[in-house]
Amino acid sequence: MDNLEKDLLNLKNEDITIPPSVLNKIDTAFDTIRNDNSNDLKCVNLKSYNKKTKSKKRKYYLTAASLALATTIGLSSPVRAAIEQFVFSFKNPGIESAVKNDYVQKISDTEVSSDKFNMNLNNILVDSGHIALDFEIKIKDNSMIPEDLNQFGVTMDVDLYNENGEIIYKTNTPVSNLALSGYSILDKSNIENNILNFKILLTSDSAKIPTMDTLKINVEKIVFAHLVDTVILSQDLNFETSIKLDDKFKEGKNINYSFNNDNPNIKVYKATSLPTSMNLEFDYLVAGDEAKIVHRATLVDENNKRYISSSASTETLPGGGATLKIVFDGITSFDNANKFTLEIENPNGSTVDKVEFNRMTLP
Repeated sequence: MDNLEKDLLNLKNEDITIPPSVLNKIDTAFDTIRNDNSNDLKCVNLKSYNKKTKSKKRKYYLTAASLALATTIGLSSPVRAAIEQFVFSFKNPGIESAVKNDYVQKISDTEVSSDKFNMNLNNILVDSGHIALDFEIKIKDNSMIPEDLNQFGVTMDVDLYNENGEIIYKTNTPVSNLALSGYSILDKSNIENNILNFKILLTSDSAKIPTMDTLKINVEKIVFAHLVDTVILSQDLNFETSIKLDDKFKEGKNINYSFNNDNPNIKVYKATSLPTSMNLEFDYLVAGDEAKIVHRATLVDENNKRYISSSASTETLPGGGATLKIVFDGITSFDNANKFTLEIENPNGSTVDKVEFNRMTLP
């Protein structure tokens, strides 16, 4: 679609907020959706959702529990300021940095139509840590839009494949070697024009999304619902498109960092900055609550700017401690950091464990 500039300018005046961390528990996210009537933009945190629920009020978010925020938008100089405002609204500095550096692909000619709505895929962003998708939905039937927009939700069943037909992501079906997870946002800020934007971000904590020539996207179903047990429309779709990915997604913009495992409490395996994040994998050999360890981990760059984790996965070690794969969204390969330090507050409450990382020189 070519309405990007108008839509972004409309968004500049919207009061849009999102829960600050994708690591909040799922119930907190649902409470935010139900109770915060001031926000046009609603975020469902899906990182912690790994159990069944009997609450019908939540059932329309079960599909979204494996989807993710996407803030992918085409970049051109006339709308740069509007784009930056648009991206900032999602509180994701990694995606913001990528878009500012033109690390995004605008899509056209992907429309699927019905008598109730039209849907397009407008933008896409891919690196080894994230896949971001930006859909636009144009409502044709005004009866689908409830008076109480705060109770209006949309979910999609989305499957992703590479050019060889290998599964990258499949709704409600874990792909063990990738372990993608995330959350989705339904942006209602342009609802006066009957337009919704549904944004998806999938995250790989271990940065194992493979390099692809083509990404095949299949949306099997879309559900429009009132959050209090009422399905407005559930429709099977034949939305299937194969996107030839821009070369920018395959050009190796990652930066690796060296480190010394001289702290007895930390054993580092990998440190890599991507276009959208910094990804670390390490063992923390001090027993303690794994979730608290994640929240105690901080990156400090050479300018003493501090970054907290936005996503993480953990695995308990037999002798105590945990293996952690942590994503820091605030620092990316576009920052070209020469060095940084990982700091973890020791559970003893009196010391801080540290490891210093240095950018590896090219051969």
